[in-house]
Amino acid sequence: MSKPITDTLRLLQGGAFNYDVGALLAELETVQSLPTAALGARCDLDSRQVWGLLKTPRDAGQVRFDGGRWSLVQDYPGRDVQRAAELLRARGWKLTPPNVRAKQP
Repeated sequence: MSKPITDTLRLLQGGAFNYDVGALLAELETVQSLPTAALGARCDLDSRQVWGLLKTPRDAGQVRFDGGRWSLVQDYPGRDVQRAAELLRARGWKLTPPNVRAKQP
């Protein structure tokens, strides 16, 4: 089973994403957690570029910045799953996360 980040990296080869964002995400997958300066040094970026490139993934819940370190969110479902859930909720469906039992009336 491939990890979501690995699937993202495959899309990078087709030019679907900015390579720098993919490089940052790949480093976070490999190292787990890094401060901004170290992450930037590994990807040949300065701190401002790291913050700018990780803004969208952070807003989407894909990465987090906590305690001065960047890390991937392990249970991030992906944008497609989030969009599908929003669509179903807009149509009146009630969704529960996997492995969570619905309350019995």
